Amino acid sequence: PAHLNLSPASIADSDLGAVPIWAEALSLWSGLQTLNLGGNRLAGSFVSMVLPALSSANSTLTTLQLSGNRIGPDDGRVLAGVLAQSTTVRTLDLSRNALGAAGAQALAEAASTHVSLSEINVEWNDIGDAGAVHFAQALASNAQLVVYFTGNGIAADGAQAIAKALLNNEAVGQLRMGWNKLRRSGLVPLLEALRENRVVTTLNLSHNQVRDKAMPDVVELLQANSTLTRVDLSHNLITTAGA
Repeated sequence: PAHLNLSPASIADSDLGAVPIWAEALSLWSGLQTLNLGGNRLAGSFVSMVLPALSSANSTLTTLQLSGNRIGPDDGRVLAGVLAQSTTVRTLDLSRNALGAAGAQALAEAASTHVSLSEINVEWNDIGDAGAVHFAQALASNAQLVVYFTGNGIAADGAQAIAKALLNNEAVGQLRMGWNKLRRSGLVPLLEALRENRVVTTLNLSHNQVRDKAMPDVVELLQANSTLTRVDLSHNLITTAGA
């Protein structure tokens, strides 16, 4: 089959005896296009042995789903190396792991030059402003790249970098910035960039501690940008007066 779903399959990084077996089996899996390993307990040994073997031997893999594992900064560096070797991977889901800023930096640098990669999900990875800045640079360098940012503790500095990248990026249709720490200082740069951007159609700003003071900025954006069809400001600190 072209699609292999092992989510969740109770595969743990502690199962060291099984790691070489997985590495050999997946590297020999002819025609594999989609591999779903989400919801397991994968980290160090599995990432460092299995994924490089997969990418170097299988030239058909386009989608790699690794959400909900234990992938940390060092594993992120290994994955960056996997991307550097692959010419086919287009979609990489790393949501709900533990990349942090260091892992984000390595992956963002790889994504900047990986022309076939079109989508990377790093939601809920605690990448912070530093990681957001690195991915913003990737969005600017690779205009066809989409990155999802929900739940990463991103505040004003990260938002400003992402806003700047949106002026050059041609692919981000959904800007998923919910569950961060934008407040008005992070929100305003994004809104200003979206006045010129005509690619983003959906904007998620929920759970960002946005208050009434920011609502005039939102209204101005909606008046200036007819491309946006959905803006989510739920679960902020907006009162009935601000709404």
